[in-house]
Amino acid sequence: PETNRTETATFIRQAEEATSQGFEIEFAAIPLERLEIGGGVGYTDASFGDFDGIARPQGIGPIDLSGEQIPGSAKWTASFYGQYEFDILGYESYVRAEWFYRDEVVPNLDGYFYKITDPAVLGFIENDGDPFPFVSPGYDVLNIRAGMQLDRWRFVLYAENVLDEEYFTGARYGFRMNGVNVRPHPRQFGFKVSYSWE
Repeated sequence: PETNRTETATFIRQAEEATSQGFEIEFAAIPLERLEIGGGVGYTDASFGDFDGIARPQGIGPIDLSGEQIPGSAKWTASFYGQYEFDILGYESYVRAEWFYRDEVVPNLDGYFYKITDPAVLGFIENDGDPFPFVSPGYDVLNIRAGMQLDRWRFVLYAENVLDEEYFTGARYGFRMNGVNVRPHPRQFGFKVSYSWE
């Protein structure tokens, strides 16, 4: 009798060599009274050494990944923040802005099959030339918050992802119709209240 059956298989390939090198610079300063700024820049060159002959389980390939960036690693990251403290009616208050940047990444090996091989040959869905989800594009995010301390009470107003950046920390095409694209969150506004018993 005919039955509907789905088969899956797991294949493991290990690169003969991989290297990771880079740098990270951080700074913090108080240029004015009650004003603090800081941030950092990071660069990572994480790449395969000799890694040829890799193929997808469906028998597509092989392709040569020698010298390609290791999946999930971004070449550039950066961050910056600024916080200013002041008093309102004698109560400690502050405003703070935070900015983050991450370069594009290839989330997994499927991304390299997309970049190196004709997507039509792979049977992938073409997306008007958009490489997502095979390549997660770079993004920058801006967060803003303001707070006040009233004795043991603390009040915070916040806006996250102020510019409503559509960004993804990782993504995967998936099998058949089961692909999942991860989006951390859209723009959000909120208000927090906390009380300290000590």
